Amino acid sequence: MLLLGKIESSTVNGPGERAVIWFAGCSLGCDGCWSPHSHKFDPSKRTHWTKVIEWLETLPETLSGITFSGGDPMQHYWDTIRIASWV
Repeated sequence: MLLLGKIESSTVNGPGERAVIWFAGCSLGCDGCWSPHSHKFDPSKRTHWTKVIEWLETLPETLSGITFSGGDPMQHYWDTIRIASWV
């Protein structure tokens, strides 16, 4: 998977206090996209999905949830499913 970034605590990316994972890469080309900087499929951003799980395991259990953003998380379908299944 291509990981653009992550943050352990956000209150603006969904209800409550959430961890956020931003994927890199999107080929949809939606009009008015507010995140075009995330569209590039940059191989230097390659990260194994287990590294994201390792990071999530270090976060406080008091978080309300996790937000998947990007790019397009579904263009990394299997990795997104693996992470979501762990959650």
